[in-house]
Amino acid sequence: MQFVQNGFPTAQYEEYVDEDGNDRSRPVTDSDGNAVENPQAVAMRDRLLMEIGTLQVPEGPLEQLINHFGSDAVAEITGRKRRLVRKPDGSAVIEKLGEAKKAKDSSEFNDGKKRILVFSKAGGTERSYHASKDIKNQQRRVHYLVQAGWRADEAVQGFGRTHRTNQASAPLYRLVTTD
Repeated sequence: MQFVQNGFPTAQYEEYVDEDGNDRSRPVTDSDGNAVENPQAVAMRDRLLMEIGTLQVPEGPLEQLINHFGSDAVAEITGRKRRLVRKPDGSAVIEKLGEAKKAKDSSEFNDGKKRILVFSKAGGTERSYHASKDIKNQQRRVHYLVQAGWRADEAVQGFGRTHRTNQASAPLYRLVTTD
């Protein structure tokens, strides 16, 4: 929607003849030099925005997990800055995912307060999510790989976040496929 809002051409143009006698067109500006919008183009853009707004877009894997189990049960440590969370009553709220929230989620997962952890390459850097003997939550991890990407070395790096020395139990690994 932002792309349509910012990229849909709505400028009013006028035709003129240049100094060589060629027919040309140029954007119309008001007395202050601001672009004048074409009312028909604005109406077309607004209709398109309304249509886009009514589309039912399938949820991605992260949204499915969070909306199924609830944001109180899912610790998210990814590169996202915010997430849309649907409430049981059908409403939705935007939750911010700053560094403080990521640190809190990581701590709550390690303490066993949040039972599900979702992390990405961006959220896994310099962090460990294994069943360390030094933390409260020593339950066995089940690591589901979703959207592994193109580089096997990066996937293996992610596996290392849940499989380390000094762990109470080794994780189970599962690959999520769409087949």
